[in-house]
Amino acid sequence: MSTNAMTIVNTADNTRLTTVLLDDVDLGAANPWGLECTDDGKYICVAHSGTHEISVIDRVAMHEKIDMVVKGEKVSDVSSSIEDIPNDLSFLVGIRRRIKLTGNGPRNLTMIGTKAYVCEYFTDSIGVVDISPDIRPNAMSIALGPKVEMDDVRKGEMFFYDASLCFQKWLSCATCHP
Repeated sequence: MSTNAMTIVNTADNTRLTTVLLDDVDLGAANPWGLECTDDGKYICVAHSGTHEISVIDRVAMHEKIDMVVKGEKVSDVSSSIEDIPNDLSFLVGIRRRIKLTGNGPRNLTMIGTKAYVCEYFTDSIGVVDISPDIRPNAMSIALGPKVEMDDVRKGEMFFYDASLCFQKWLSCATCHP
């Protein structure tokens, strides 16, 4: 089994604070690729190339939860110390949303206000989604040109990176064979 994670680094002293898992208990978030913070620092967005979605993490709530663990407060059945956080599949419950994209193979992304613009590699498109917590997200894709029929090589590459072909979307072939 493979898990998918994000490491938090203290940039003031260049030390690792902890690592948080991006998967849910019963659903993988395969192949995290691009990561971007909103300009106001409230949210971290992660593109998942294997599951064709983005994770939107409440950065402030995540750090508050980490601080609670550091103070010795038990925040889950798993995380009673900071060393436990990297093994806690439930750590981001309630502070992370998963938003399905309409395109395939998200890679890098950028944020402008509350809108995420995501490069969708296999569909040659840009995904656009408003991540504002006040609205229900409605992802759309903007084609970068006329649709080009995929040849067998490109289709094979698309399947190689697609975690939806795996039970509970934990991994794709590319997870182990980049």
